[in-house]
Amino acid sequence: MKRILLLFLSTFLIFNNISSEMSDSRIILGNQQSDKIKEVEKHIMNFYVAYCTWMDRGIDKTTGDKLVTQYLTNKLIDKKKRVAQTNGYDLVIYAQDFDQTGVKSLAVKHIEGDWYAVSYYNSYDQHCIIIPLKIAILNDIIKIDDIVELE
Repeated sequence: MKRILLLFLSTFLIFNNISSEMSDSRIILGNQQSDKIKEVEKHIMNFYVAYCTWMDRGIDKTTGDKLVTQYLTNKLIDKKKRVAQTNGYDLVIYAQDFDQTGVKSLAVKHIEGDWYAVSYYNSYDQHCIIIPLKIAILNDIIKIDDIVELE
């Protein structure tokens, strides 16, 4: 009887330990994902602050081109050009220009998977603009891969 009890307790402790380790690994994985999301949100925010500040100040075209090539994939750069020519607005900001109020109100939020949303307050139209975008990680480099067009 003692052997059966000892065997039962040993089995219980082993499975309990395995379950605990699996739970710990889920927590670690969750924390790693959370850290990656924060890193991507910060990366997107850095781009939008730099790009929108550049738009507000009207700094030379070269600065804007450098930002675009640094943060956007080639596919998105082509789409951005096409949207500007066809529809007359900048796909990155859903507008033609930008001001300091918009820069101060910028926010980035993870939606799901590779999708994020950038929002800002448009003082001209007096409403919040929300820009859904998708990121891609290419050779450990975070790039904005797609931005949903306005309809």
